[in-house]
Amino acid sequence: MLFRVYDGLDAVEPPAVSPRLRGPLRLALAAGLGLTLAGRLGGLAWWLELWSHFPLQLGLGLGCCALLAAGLRSPRLALLALLGAAANLVQLAPLYLPPAAVAAAPAELAAGGTAGRSPEVEAPGAPRLDLVAFNTLTRNPRKAEVGAYLAAQAPDLVALVEVDTRWLEALRQALPGYTIVEAAPQPDNFGMLLALRSDRAGLEVEASRVIRAITPAERSFPSIEARLRLEGRPLDLLVLHTMPPKGAGEAALRDRQLAAAASWAAARSAPALVLGDLNITRFSPRFAELLRVGGLQDSALGRGYQASWPYPALPVLGIPIDQALYGRGIRVLDRRVGPGLGSDHRPTELAIALDG
Repeated sequence: MLFRVYDGLDAVEPPAVSPRLRGPLRLALAAGLGLTLAGRLGGLAWWLELWSHFPLQLGLGLGCCALLAAGLRSPRLALLALLGAAANLVQLAPLYLPPAAVAAAPAELAAGGTAGRSPEVEAPGAPRLDLVAFNTLTRNPRKAEVGAYLAAQAPDLVALVEVDTRWLEALRQALPGYTIVEAAPQPDNFGMLLALRSDRAGLEVEASRVIRAITPAERSFPSIEARLRLEGRPLDLLVLHTMPPKGAGEAALRDRQLAAAASWAAARSAPALVLGDLNITRFSPRFAELLRVGGLQDSALGRGYQASWPYPALPVLGIPIDQALYGRGIRVLDRRVGPGLGSDHRPTELAIALDG
């Protein structure tokens, strides 16, 4: 009798997921794998490159497909979904590995990172610079809150994009302790400004200018260039806002702006820092080219995904398109994203030090 009880228990199987889900599963799996492949072929066309920015979302979606396939007792579909999820999620690994480990990793894992970097720790006596870079959103009505946030953070340097004349006036009133080094307010979404904290000892501007055409014949997209002195040491800065790649022409313009920024960084004799809304993530082949040509490194390495747009979407739905890139002679001490404050972006809070 006892053996019959055990035989009965052995015959019990967990309920299967409804077979009617098999068709939708195949469609979802095909879509996920197809978009993954499209992202990997992003160097061929702008519309393919768009899909390179979503490895987190595609990886999680394919992971859900693998679970559903397991429930349907479809091992082949589950294996395909797991392989697709892994192909996407492995791209996030450099964002979570310690910076020293990323530097030692293969080039394809670092996605264009510079090998041989030492751990990102602050050397004793190294000049430190704290900054905030933020796409404030031109039509954002919460200007007072943005001013209060910047005043509370009290960074040494503030770099803002999507600044019009109303923003400029509001920030002058909200930040009396700052000197506006350069301002290029515009009624569209491509105005910007650069400001330094007035009481920051050891930080000064040697030279600065608004670049009205970082790419030829496109003068409605200003950039700001500055040569700073930090404790007597030079630091070159470029603040940039590229065109969103909403079509073939816009994507081509963005790529020309990124190429110009890479050429600018490669030509610097001093340590270089590129800040701004670049409308690109590190997962794009264009981003790897920007790092390689410019001799730049991604400050997000080892510090997590840090989605910056769109806000207030769930972090898992956002993508990191606001960048802070740095060249030789700079160490990143800290990097994070701040609150949205009425913008569709979140600010980048960055702390760096200059190597001795």
